[in-house]
Amino acid sequence: MRTTTTRRATVAGIAVTATLALVLSAPMTGMAQASQGRGDRPPVPHTHVNEGSNGWHGSKNPATRAAREAMREAMRAAKTSYRSAVRAARDAFNADATVIAADAIRDASVADARAAWEASAQDGAAWTTLKAALGDAKTAFNDATTVAAATRNASVDSAKAAWTLAVDAAYTAYDTATTTTEEAAARAEFRTASASARTTFRSSLAAARTAFRTDAGVVIARTTMESAIHDAIAAYNASVQDDAARAAYEAAVQAAHDAYDADAAVIAAKATSAAAKTAARTTYNTAIEAARAAFSTATGHNPTRPFRGGHVRLPHA
Repeated sequence: MRTTTTRRATVAGIAVTATLALVLSAPMTGMAQASQGRGDRPPVPHTHVNEGSNGWHGSKNPATRAAREAMREAMRAAKTSYRSAVRAARDAFNADATVIAADAIRDASVADARAAWEASAQDGAAWTTLKAALGDAKTAFNDATTVAAATRNASVDSAKAAWTLAVDAAYTAYDTATTTTEEAAARAEFRTASASARTTFRSSLAAARTAFRTDAGVVIARTTMESAIHDAIAAYNASVQDDAARAAYEAAVQAAHDAYDADAAVIAAKATSAAAKTAARTTYNTAIEAARAAFSTATGHNPTRPFRGGHVRLPHA
């Protein structure tokens, strides 16, 4: 009896063990199949984009983890220093006695202008008066704080220059640790050319926007549109504010926008702005392609980045 029981327990144990082995092996087999493809499909290779054998992460020139981490740390330090310098410049500007006095005068002027607006009919004429008063207050503040603003701007520009030098030094240290002298020189030239192209492109876009916004004809058309819109608001507020009044208000606002868009000066300014932006993009693309071609000629391969991510940009402060 005892022998039979022992034999049965042994057989049952073997069955349980086999079942457990089958169950435990199932998910492992599934993962193995998933990693090597399903059916007749070949396995998907684990590759990285833009990392050729001669690239910054290539197999012939691997970037060491220490150099990459040192580069990131240097960039973090540069960002922190830049933000601290900009914050200090702004705090010094706000704490300047001349700025404090001018700010108080501006606040009083703005308060008076808003009080006059609240007491008016709040129509187009009142809006034009309010806008002119606010503009005068801003101009008076800027005129009174010219010296302090120049000091602040100079400090911010110095912080930008220091950030640029620190980032370039971080790149240079990385290149020195991970590549040849010729490759490092080509990378430095490409970075300089790319940064110059981006700076020129952004400046050109900003200039085009400013030129459109300050165009005399556009300013007149915008003022006319805003005056008409506020006339419509005043008329609606003075009405019974029923559906008909609402429809009349919406029609007046739409007519004001349509008149602005159809203004000859606005159309011409938009065309000029669009042409300037297109020219800026063309110039940028040409400069980048030339920089890439020069890099490729010097190294025999295209430029890549030392780690994943976008362009290194000036941080917000």
